[in-house]
Amino acid sequence: MAGFWNQTVALTRKNLIYHRRHLRSNLRLILFPVILFLSVGWLRRYLAKKNVFGEHYNAKMATEGTPLLLIPAAEFRAVKTNQIPQSNDLPDKSCRINGSCPATILITGNNREFGQSVAGNMFSNSSCGLNNTADCVFGKTDKTSEKKYYYLQSQCKANVTIPVRTQDGTEVTECLQGLLAWRKNYMEINDELYDGQYKNGEINEILAGRKHCFFILTAYDFRDSDMKHFDVHLWYNTTPTSSEKPPNEVPVGSTLNMVWNAYLQSLLGPSVRMIFEFIGEMPRASTNVTYDFASSIGLVFFTWVILQLFPVILTSLVYEKQQKLATMMKMHGLGNAPYWLITYLYFLVIFSLYMVCFVVFGTLAGLTIFTLNSYSIQSVFYFIHINLLISA
Repeated sequence: MAGFWNQTVALTRKNLIYHRRHLRSNLRLILFPVILFLSVGWLRRYLAKKNVFGEHYNAKMATEGTPLLLIPAAEFRAVKTNQIPQSNDLPDKSCRINGSCPATILITGNNREFGQSVAGNMFSNSSCGLNNTADCVFGKTDKTSEKKYYYLQSQCKANVTIPVRTQDGTEVTECLQGLLAWRKNYMEINDELYDGQYKNGEINEILAGRKHCFFILTAYDFRDSDMKHFDVHLWYNTTPTSSEKPPNEVPVGSTLNMVWNAYLQSLLGPSVRMIFEFIGEMPRASTNVTYDFASSIGLVFFTWVILQLFPVILTSLVYEKQQKLATMMKMHGLGNAPYWLITYLYFLVIFSLYMVCFVVFGTLAGLTIFTLNSYSIQSVFYFIHINLLISA
């Protein structure tokens, strides 16, 4: 037993001298989690200072703007095509060359005369003008890169523009012809909408610019509507006509208001209108964004930092084989037991200090993987993990 302790003391002194020479390497290993979690803590405070996550609310005074229809871009408006039999009453595709294609509205119903009469009131040539924009039907294309603003008329007058107030500021609108096309029933409308957008090519091909694919402004089914009751179904399009993102606004309000005004004018006269004055962002109370950035990446850091210990063991094993330390130890009359005891104690001390820094600074950084778990359970887990690494 005395020989064992003498050998152990001798190896301990030798190892202390060796590791004193490599003190910087040991300090870099122990301080790695310290530097890492200090960086995480600084990043967390920086994000809190910039209010990236925290209390959010919209402006006290929401910007008001004129309601706008979403109008298909000129190169995608509905035209006559052989692939769609119902499109014979639409303009020729040559209108796409100069961008003069009208915005098409499909209508149907059980009473064709009534439906066409009501739909004919949607675009008023006489009342819409510079001094009376409330009677105008405005719209914009959904291509953000080439956004254009229009007002719809049954027949356009040359070189007449009307300013309109939008949520982005005041814009100048050009006249765009609105074309009404009657269909026998709603099934024809469904077929035409589907055939125009999907039958001849999937949506990615449409976005790539297939010219025979077209978009309808909107469609109405007046069903059994008459002068005594009003029952209408509508279609509206939220599919983008370009590679841009889908539109943020869904034009249901503008589309409904247009047909409501047309019906009221048929019922009570051309001077009656239900004015849709403006749209604006809905006021809302402040909300707290509780997303914890540091904790979301905590699992990644946890795995990463834990695995940093494995290369240390591997490097030590390679060094031992390369320098033939076990063989030299036996040549000097030293046994295996003192050597492995000193090796075990060295790694136990270094790895324990490493894990203490890991837990302490992870807790200070506010990572929930440390703060929400019992420290006694964590200590047992890390102790077992260290011993598994050493035994490997």
